[in-house]
Amino acid sequence: MEVYFDDCTEHLLKEYEALKPEENDKTEKLYEELKSFKTECIKTGICPEGELIRGYICRQFQRDAVKRMKGRLTSLNEDNTIKRIVRQTNVGIETIGKKSEAERAYVTLRNLLIIAENIAEQEKKRAIPTLQKQPLALDSCTITAKGVKSFASIMGFTVEKDIQKLLKPAGLKPVLPGQACEIKYRHLFFNLLTNLILAKEVKEDV
Repeated sequence: MEVYFDDCTEHLLKEYEALKPEENDKTEKLYEELKSFKTECIKTGICPEGELIRGYICRQFQRDAVKRMKGRLTSLNEDNTIKRIVRQTNVGIETIGKKSEAERAYVTLRNLLIIAENIAEQEKKRAIPTLQKQPLALDSCTITAKGVKSFASIMGFTVEKDIQKLLKPAGLKPVLPGQACEIKYRHLFFNLLTNLILAKEVKEDV
């Protein structure tokens, strides 16, 4: 299994594989797909080889995720704890330290999943908009199916439970090669991390 996709995605996949040995056949097939996908990314120019190894795009996806969450929070009046989590998560993405790209990505998405869980639990749909923003507090640090659905909606990806399908996003329309590659990579990144977090921290099936 000599595949070195990048310093973030491959490590996440290895960790998932260790937690889910019963899915070994599926992860083996995904490793094989990653070999040709790496070549595709380099050819289209969205992921130069040097940046691929450093996990550059993984970090770009994290920046985008925090930006999207901030956009979602503009319609809510979040408490100081949530504000601090978002601020520290943003700082953590840009910090160069002991954490690997995979560890950094895990912390980023776990924080955002927890915030999405609280949004899902506390948000009330209003027929008539008001000037007053709805309060949002950090009441829970658990992750359930409701929170995962909320997170996926905010981030703009489709949740895929089958690890073998992470490079086959549903509804992928014909676009430029670079765009198609980036859509696949983004789908792989968010799903792999979400699946890993669920496998590591959530007992019931989500």
